[in-house]
Amino acid sequence: MADRGGQPGNTNATKNRVWSLAIEKALKLEYGRKATLDNLIELAKELITLCKGGDLGSLKELGDRMEGKAHQSVSSKIDIVVDVRNSEEVPFAGIREKAEKAKEKVH
Repeated sequence: MADRGGQPGNTNATKNRVWSLAIEKALKLEYGRKATLDNLIELAKELITLCKGGDLGSLKELGDRMEGKAHQSVSSKIDIVVDVRNSEEVPFAGIREKAEKAKEKVH
């Protein structure tokens, strides 16, 4: 079971945490042991500057951080073929006929 709830075997939160840990380590390497929120704000300002310059990667990153990543929909089509030549072997065989008979009784 996952440590923080969710579906068993779902490691998505762990993956995101690894990325956060890598960023924290890089900040400490860049700014010393006391990397602060001010250091992150400095980097955020640089990101905004890149966005203003039209950098598409930066614009995408900013959008993802501000509004979350866009959801991707997945669709599929399933064709089901039922052989009704031998109605005794087909589940629910005769349902239509029973429904018609019940309808006739009501009217």
